[in-house]
Amino acid sequence: MGVPSVEVSRRLREKGRTVTATLRGGRDSMAAELFGHMPAAHLEVLQGGLEVAIERLRAMG
Repeated sequence: MGVPSVEVSRRLREKGRTVTATLRGGRDSMAAELFGHMPAAHLEVLQGGLEVAIERLRAMG
């Protein structure tokens, strides 16, 4: 199997960009649904808790 043609590479890049944009849109939509009406103070507490959990996971790692 040889090196992919320029056209194949271009199509793969386009497909990757489309998939990535779709995933971002879904992520943003889900985040808005989950956290859109949460007061800022609650979001700050949640973020702090998640940062601690992520630090602990990294330390385990």
